[in-house]
Amino acid sequence: MAKITLYDAFTNVSLSEKQRIVSFLKQHSEDSKTEKSDILSAVDYAVKEVPSFGGFIVNVEDDAGEIIGSTIVTKTGMHGFSSEHLLSYLAVHREHRHNGVFKKLMQQTLDKTGGDLALHINPSHPNFKNFEEMGFVPRYMEMRLK
Repeated sequence: MAKITLYDAFTNVSLSEKQRIVSFLKQHSEDSKTEKSDILSAVDYAVKEVPSFGGFIVNVEDDAGEIIGSTIVTKTGMHGFSSEHLLSYLAVHREHRHNGVFKKLMQQTLDKTGGDLALHINPSHPNFKNFEEMGFVPRYMEMRLK
């Protein structure tokens, strides 16, 4: 029986829990270039520990209390012309893939956002088809200048 935990601006997320979430997402993310500092920044935005529109974190834990799936969603502050929410990070434990954790995690995330959610994903990402099956459609190609 999986346990769902939600963190947002109204719940207290301890420093050790933040570190646990960040370590999990870094270890199980499909993007090996993801930096822990970037994940921590998204956590701080989601729970409004820095000035932001907020957001939330959803964790799925197994019976032993280990994280087996996690999402970080940040609010964009936009409405209409852009999605109100951005799926900033998502990971499912490698040993728990293909057993429903992804769908459970995404259903909790979509319930919380009301479905107004965007994400950045490469077409080669292993979950690309899963997102399409849930109703996500490619809309724009992102181009970035640094």
